[in-house]
Amino acid sequence: RNVSYAQNITIPIDIISVADLTTSMACSVAGGNCGNGPGQCSACGGVWLLPLNYSKQAHYLLVNRILSMKGARVGIKGYHSSVPPSRSHNLSNNSFSLNTTITGWDTQALSGSNRKLCLAIEEARDNFLASPSNVSRVAIVMSAGAIDQSSGCEITSAPDWNNNGFPNDAG
Repeated sequence: RNVSYAQNITIPIDIISVADLTTSMACSVAGGNCGNGPGQCSACGGVWLLPLNYSKQAHYLLVNRILSMKGARVGIKGYHSSVPPSRSHNLSNNSFSLNTTITGWDTQALSGSNRKLCLAIEEARDNFLASPSNVSRVAIVMSAGAIDQSSGCEITSAPDWNNNGFPNDAG
């Protein structure tokens, strides 16, 4: 519902999605012990792995739509208590490799509630800094729960990632 697609984009673009892979993505009902396993999720009235499955579907769509455009690349930073390489993918135009990373999300246990969103954003930033200057940059950040603010990282300034003439803007 309420979805629109940009078509016929002719500028090169890099898009990185920062995706929550914590236990918040395990059960469609939040709170208590609902995310501790399929039985607990069902007892809470939830559907096991529904949030994760929706996220995966959105990521498959993102990869397939964006990479159908000439000059486009996609990256994924899956995070929980860290940003493990097995759950992430640097900027690429290889849809098979990106989709394989996304598929692997359900074969790996979701990790606890220690969300290191800032670390994932820093990795995305580092990928963007390596992009050519004529490339527009877009970050999509998703989080299903509270963020751990004790990670020791802080993003206080940013270059003009989207090439609109305004550094430090949300783009």
